[in-house]
Amino acid sequence: MVAGTVAISGCAATPDRPVPTATTSDAALASGEWEAFGHYLKPAGFAENDVVPGPIDLWLPELGMTRIDVAELLPDLEVIDQELTITYDEGEPLLAAVVQTVSQPADNDIAVTSTWVLGIDPPTTMGAPVTARSMRTIFTGVEHTAQIVGWSDLGVIAVELAGDLLPEAQVRTRVVGVDVVRGTEVWFAEHGVAEFGEQSFTYLADTTGDGCGDERQTRSVAHGGIVTREPVTASACVPTS
Repeated sequence: MVAGTVAISGCAATPDRPVPTATTSDAALASGEWEAFGHYLKPAGFAENDVVPGPIDLWLPELGMTRIDVAELLPDLEVIDQELTITYDEGEPLLAAVVQTVSQPADNDIAVTSTWVLGIDPPTTMGAPVTARSMRTIFTGVEHTAQIVGWSDLGVIAVELAGDLLPEAQVRTRVVGVDVVRGTEVWFAEHGVAEFGEQSFTYLADTTGDGCGDERQTRSVAHGGIVTREPVTASACVPTS
């Protein structure tokens, strides 16, 4: 897949997006308007975890407030959802994005939803482009949801898909580990639900196939391996789909 580029510049003032008074990253943090987001800063309202919806204004150390809209890297597609997180390539910071698009095949009445995962290099100089280091489609088919559930400092993020993904195999949930530096899928897990984590995430697994979570696992985002596991003792079914 050929990487795309979009030329951008620092944000100008508009009625709904005023230019902040801070001029450096330290001053931006001190203003209370921004929170740490790896190498970058995000608006303070998104302090819960390291996932933000797009399009969004991020604070880049080299440029200040800059608009990031991943849809611009997929100009020929109808983007219906996008979110971003952080990761690293051997210590070099970059952004990772999950984007959903929808299309209507001419020979089919059912719309097709696709989930894309991109590695993104933000600009470092005014007028330089946002570059898609990688683009990969991890699912195309029926309507489904997609959300980032983990990031690592090794270039891999974890993405959870949910829906009738593979009805014949009764697969309704899948977590995929994607290397956004190289644009490859490195691992996946099915029949479980994930809780967001940094470097590792919690995964409630259905190991018996009855639709109920019976094992709580800690999994590595980078390689998907199980770090810890413990049985779930619940009086009622904890659904995994």
